[in-house]
Amino acid sequence: IAANSQVIQGTTISLTVYRVPGMMKKAKITLDLPVAEGLTNVRVTIADETGVETVAYESAFPANASRHPEIELTTDNAGSYTYRVYINGEFKYSGTVTFE
Repeated sequence: IAANSQVIQGTTISLTVYRVPGMMKKAKITLDLPVAEGLTNVRVTIADETGVETVAYESAFPANASRHPEIELTTDNAGSYTYRVYINGEFKYSGTVTFE
């Protein structure tokens, strides 16, 4: 249905919400990856003061990749978050990051 349209009560509607990249808040962190002979799977989650954890980054790094890559995280709201780094599915370390 078009914007500002009316529907009959009880009608099922579908709503799509888009995340506009220019409105996302960003922060950069530097990872500390272990030396590996194969792919290193990395997942970074962020949690705000409510403690709800969401995935902010996922990637696989080849064995010859930098051990200290800088990555960019994004979220909808500015503020301080706790990030948690998981390597090959295991929690490794955490820190605090500020999104602006």
